[in-house]
Amino acid sequence: MIAAMSVGAGCALATILGQYEGEVTVIGTPAEETGDGKVYLTEKSVFDEFDASIMLHVIHPKLIGIGRKDFIFTGKASHAGDSP
Repeated sequence: MIAAMSVGAGCALATILGQYEGEVTVIGTPAEETGDGKVYLTEKSVFDEFDASIMLHVIHPKLIGIGRKDFIFTGKASHAGDSP
């Protein structure tokens, strides 16, 4: 949802750029569920050339895309590139 809202907001903002000087860039944030995404991008100087940034977030999400499940796989290991 956040990605779709961010792209939509970027597209909407870009439509008024004919009236103003500037450009719009939409940047996806990796590992956002664990809180490390923007820290990583900041450490890599991704935001250094921008004058402003906007973050969209869902206030009360009904669906959270993070969780933990453990799986145990049995059988012979294989890889499709070798000999499945």
